[in-house]
Amino acid sequence: MYFYSDPKVKPEKEYGTVAGTAIELKLVNRIRTQVKKWRSDGYPGVTRTTHELLQW
Repeated sequence: MYFYSDPKVKPEKEYGTVAGTAIELKLVNRIRTQVKKWRSDGYPGVTRTTHELLQW
């Protein structure tokens, strides 16, 4: 989820609310899901060096 806050609109002091628009980034969410699966599967397809770096 990405929250776009219009720079022309001043944030409200009361309760810390901010006027803006929440935008779902579907591609980003799909990538996050795939990366999570890739991690849980043990990073298939990476070199030994890359795997060591990811573990560090």
